Amino acid sequence: LVAGESSVLTLEVHNPNSFPVPDTWIALRAPATYVQNQLVSLGTLPAGGSAKGSFEITPPNGLSAKQHPVKVLIASGDRHVGSQQIVLAVANHAPLLAIEVKRLAPAEIGIRLTNRGEHPTGPVLIGVPGATRSLESMAPGAVEDLQLPLSARPEEVAVTLTGPWAMRRIEIPIPEQSVSVVPPQVELERGGLPGMPQVRLRAVSDEGLREGWIRMDGQKEAYVGWNGRHNGTLDSPLSAGDHDLTVKVETNSGVSIIDARHLTDQ
Repeated sequence: LVAGESSVLTLEVHNPNSFPVPDTWIALRAPATYVQNQLVSLGTLPAGGSAKGSFEITPPNGLSAKQHPVKVLIASGDRHVGSQQIVLAVANHAPLLAIEVKRLAPAEIGIRLTNRGEHPTGPVLIGVPGATRSLESMAPGAVEDLQLPLSARPEEVAVTLTGPWAMRRIEIPIPEQSVSVVPPQVELERGGLPGMPQVRLRAVSDEGLREGWIRMDGQKEAYVGWNGRHNGTLDSPLSAGDHDLTVKVETNSGVSIIDARHLTDQ
């Protein structure tokens, strides 16, 4: 599947029994609106017979994990018959933002967001303690100007992007006057040798990278100091099964990207 493009998912259900199963239907379930509660009726499945059902689905543009675990529910009338998990591979386009933060007054900042990518960003949340603003999405090339009050003494403003099984938080120190930021590029990939899987963090920043770390299922697994290099990698072993992965990349100026992903074992 490709984010932002409509595709057809076809599933085949087989009845291995010696008797027919009436009023059969299948539904998709996942914590993602593009698949949640979609349903297709298959009618009566004859003994030893099969039937196919198709769903038209469109993964959203913006931030997303590359593998989407979806549960297929199978029922006969109102009776649950079974379920099975499938994993959809989704090619997505990571949002590319430019962010300018300007001090408008001692207790107010202005924020300009620019979508410098070729695809919509998906949902964007901008906030400091006590105040937030949200955008449903930003079209390619779009520019948004926002103001936020500073009710306390926050040290940073956060720009958060969300999508299916993924979250990215960009933290920017609040300047005395103004600062323009192009957040570092951060990519996560699975790899490693046969029998020795691993996850690799890649980061690129024009201003230079300070450090990075990987946390797996709540436990910090790997850390690296990049000492101002513009390109950096960090690897961590990956055991079998599903995992909640969090990585952090910090630049020389203190701008941070915190990425959270759900990794699904196929």
